[in-house]
Parts: sequence; structure tokens; C-alpha cells
Amino acid sequence: MNNISYDYYTSSIDPCVRSRIQEELSGNMESCNLDDYFNKKSHRIISSDITVVMRSENSVHGIIIISKGVVINKVYAYIETLFVSDQLSGRRASLDLVKNGFKKFYELYGRMPDYFVMKTYHPVTYLMIKFFSLGKSGRAPLYPEIEPIPDKPDFEDNFKDIAFGISTILNPDCNFDFSSGVIKKGGGDIDSSFWGERPLCSNKNVNNYFYNELGRTDRLLCIISCVKKIHSDIVKNNLGIK
Repeated sequence: MNNISYDYYTSSIDPCVRSRIQEELSGNMESCNLDDYFNKKSHRIISSDITVVMRSENSVHGIIIISKGVVINKVYAYIETLFVSDQLSGRRASLDLVKNGFKKFYELYGRMPDYFVMKTYHPVTYLMIKFFSLGKSGRAPLYPEIEPIPDKPDFEDNFKDIAFGISTILNPDCNFDFSSGVIKKGGGDIDSSFWGERPLCSNKNVNNYFYNELGRTDRLLCIISCVKKIHSDIVKNNLGIK
């Protein structure tokens, strides 16, 4: 699909514009119950800090919504929503949306967040987040690390408090299991039926982890630490931020 363009919104979106985005994207994502999602999340979609809409051939084919927050004097950027149409589904389109979203974040705030955050039920999303943590000669700390690696970079001493703090902000009424990264019932009103069949990725170990650890309304809290400059530079490079 050619002629990809992006629309950028900060602070708020007119409800009529939101409705048009919902209608066009829902028509291009028949594999998911997107209308139900938009209706239940409409207040966040209207008022989040950054929204980037991907367009092609005069129709919406993707969206990313990012919110900025603070926990224990550290700034985090939370990807609230990330969708790509059935026609554009694949790693590249999702990566491009994330890159455009964080370039706008950097433009608005003049800095990288200390933590890159997302909740997910989808193994492919976890692998996408992992991609942003990988450098040519090192890596940024990734939580949770589903597949143990040698020479794993260390998180900050208070990272457990950071993770609990973020979980509490995102889902104040839910239990968080730090050992697994799972927020119990962290999906709220959106359960696994949103995707139809249970989503899978190309990595057997990651699929098994999601299958064994997450129930239908649970979410995995994924975090990349960008606190140290060496780690922030890895993520910035992967995002294409100069």
C-alpha cells in the first residue's frame, strides 16, 4: 500500500474527528471488534497527550496513542493504543507508527522518557517492544525478560517500586505480579474476545509465556528503561530520533 501519511494530534481530538477515525479504521480492521474498543475507551482517545493517525489512500489504517506520566520523579511514556489495519498488518507498519509517535513526544517535550511503557495481551507486541531495546553492541533493560540472556543490563535499584507505581497508576484496582509482569484483569472491559482467536507470534517461548501466565482479561506490563544515557541512546537510535 502506497502514499502513507500521518496526522498528528496533541492534547485533544474533536469528537467528530474521533468518530471519523473510528469509522474508517474499524472498516479496515474487520478481524477485531474495534468499535467496542473505541466506545469503551472514547474518553482516553479524545484526551490523550499524543495521537498519531496513519493514512493511506484517503482512509485511516493505523493509530497510536501515547500518554506522558510521572512516577517517583521519573517520566514515562505509555502507549495506550496501537492498531494497524488488516491490509497493513505486520511489523513494519507498527514500528513506523511507534517511531512517529515518539518523534512527536521528543519534539513536544525535548527529551526521551525515562521509561517506555506498554500493556499487552499480544505476543507480537512484546517482540516489537523488545526490538526497541536492542542495540548493535548492547541493550537497554527490558522488563519482563521472557528469554533469559547473558550479560543482562541491570535496572535501577528502585525499579520494582517504579513498576508497581506505574501499574497502580494504569490500573489502580488491579493486582500486579512483579515476578511475571502480569497485571491481573489489566485489560478492564476489553477481554481476549477482542482478537477473536488468541494471538500468537513466531517465537514459541514467548507464546508459551503468554499462554501460561495471562488470563483473558490480564495484561503484561512491558517496560524499557531509558534512565541511563547509554540505554536512552539505544532506544533513540531504534526510534530514528536524532
